[in-house]
Amino acid sequence: MIPIGKTFWFASAWEQPVGHGETRLSMLLTPQARRYRAGAAVDTRPFQVNRTASTYELSADRKAEAAASMARELADEVVRWCNNVGLVDSNLRPWMIATYNGLIECCQRGYPDDLSDGQVDEIDLRRIIVEERAVREQSEYRRLLNEARAAGDADAERRKDATRRSFDLLVNWLTPAERDEAASYGRITVKNDHGTFVVPVGYGKVARYVDGKPEAEYCMVFESPDIPLGDEVLMKVGLIKTDPERFLKEANRFAAT
Repeated sequence: MIPIGKTFWFASAWEQPVGHGETRLSMLLTPQARRYRAGAAVDTRPFQVNRTASTYELSADRKAEAAASMARELADEVVRWCNNVGLVDSNLRPWMIATYNGLIECCQRGYPDDLSDGQVDEIDLRRIIVEERAVREQSEYRRLLNEARAAGDADAERRKDATRRSFDLLVNWLTPAERDEAASYGRITVKNDHGTFVVPVGYGKVARYVDGKPEAEYCMVFESPDIPLGDEVLMKVGLIKTDPERFLKEANRFAAT
């Protein structure tokens, strides 16, 4: 499959006699999902380009030229469409080049991608983006700690110190009962008219309970990736305490696990 942004496309290319001494060359990109959700729902469709040539003049060189022309046209059309519907950012050229190369590779190997490998009705890109960010943040945090221990990198030390200070601020802001819970169980529980919220002291989703039953999990994504971890926890707890309706509105909601 060919990646375009966070979407994937099945590639296929074939030739077919159409009579009167002519052959039709075709190239097709089929989306992995018939619908993507990235804010609004985006219904997808296959994209296909064709060329017709004389069967008797269709040498290997002519086929290669036609394949290159079709791949450029199809890559340009699909990448621009993905950009127009919000599935890829404005930096289109790298995706056009990668898509072109994937289509040429499909022609060279002589068989299409197998749609049975993973075509689905719908993919929610919002959840993928949130989960990938959480993985990146955890990986970055571990990298910074290892970097500080191994090389004493100044920037890593600054980040480490910022994290330490952010947790000091968090501890000072909590009530005695919340401090004990955070130290013993690694969580902070906030109760209000909107339910009981369990905030992890670290990475992870906020669990919400209503009448003692799991209602959902929430992930708050902050604009800056450089916010120290303790500050993120503090902002979540503070927002739930002071403006729970805003928290519920702005956080990404997931089914309770």
